Amino acid sequence: MGHSGVGKSTLLNKISPKINKTIGGISDFSNKGTHTTTFAEMFPLDAKTFVIDTPGVKEWGLVDMNQTRAFRLFSGNAHTALSCKFGSRCLHMNEPGCAV
Repeated sequence: MGHSGVGKSTLLNKISPKINKTIGGISDFSNKGTHTTTFAEMFPLDAKTFVIDTPGVKEWGLVDMNQTRAFRLFSGNAHTALSCKFGSRCLHMNEPGCAV
């Protein structure tokens, strides 16, 4: 997995020429690779090894995640957040008496 136009299909073609994925050129406008792969496809390298070529990812991010939930995802903060007297109602930003 990776961003669009970074060379995922090109790399797979180098690993195994049998894969023979279509690849795009470099854009004259952006000087970056072009989005060519439109669906995920799996290829065998041998009897027990497979690779998957995927379309590029335009953006990474957390979807529908408030600050409190995102904060709790990080294990170093979870224990401290649990001892907050305001519980799940706290943003853990600047509330007086917040444990965080």
